Amino acid sequence: MIPLLDRFRLIVDELSSKLCQYELDEIKDYVEAHEWGVAFEFLCTQLGEADVKCSPEHIERLREIGLELKVKPRYWEDLRDPSPP
Repeated sequence: MIPLLDRFRLIVDELSSKLCQYELDEIKDYVEAHEWGVAFEFLCTQLGEADVKCSPEHIERLREIGLELKVKPRYWEDLRDPSPP
């Protein structure tokens, strides 16, 4: 299994086109400070504020990471795309 931090970095990289450089820098700063839960919450919050709807695959991966970090589900659940596939 891929370590948590590596999975988090990978999903941030995959979603980076949806974020501005300031947001990416903030996430990086939180990660470097070992504030992974805060970095995760910030990522989800910024995606939500930008009205980004994530794919089911991304939602599942965010859910897995969020559960490991013991983050409230509302952070990733709000990013679900409500439109049918």
